[in-house]
Order: sequence, then C-alpha cells, then structure tokens
Amino acid sequence: MSRKGWFNKQFNRDMKLIGAAVGVPGVTSYTARHSYATVLKRKGANIAFISESLGHTSLATTQFYLDSFDKDERIKNAKLLKILSINCL
Repeated sequence: MSRKGWFNKQFNRDMKLIGAAVGVPGVTSYTARHSYATVLKRKGANIAFISESLGHTSLATTQFYLDSFDKDERIKNAKLLKILSINCL
C-alpha cells in the first residue's frame, strides 16, 4: 500500500472514531469535506472561496459537489454540521 493510501485509510479510521465519539457514526473524509463545504455555504461564503478551500479547479465542480449533497446526507450529518459550525466559524 502506498504512503498516501495508508494515510487515507488511517485518516478515515480516525474520522469514524471521532464521529462515533460525538454521536455521528460513519463519518469519513468525504462526509467531512461535504460538511465543511456546506457550513461555508450556509454561512454565506462565496462559492469561489469554497472552491479554493476544497482545491477544486472549477467552480462548476464545486457547485456540483454542493448540489449533490442530498437530503439524506444532510440529515445523516446534521449533528456534525452543528459541531463544525460552532467550532470552526
């Protein structure tokens, strides 16, 4: 396994532990990125800023990314969004 692959696996394992500790099981780097982007959007951040923060090269990618975060994911991650919006902004 490559160093990057090992890091991603370890990072996701740690994210799941953190999520479980705060009552949000199944958190991954993917759901954390979506949650971070959603918090920024809800707080009124400019899409260009969100795009840059996520490392996207296209605003269209960021818009798609934000739009794809469907209702079920929002409900699943509501607790994490609340924690992030209190602690990060």
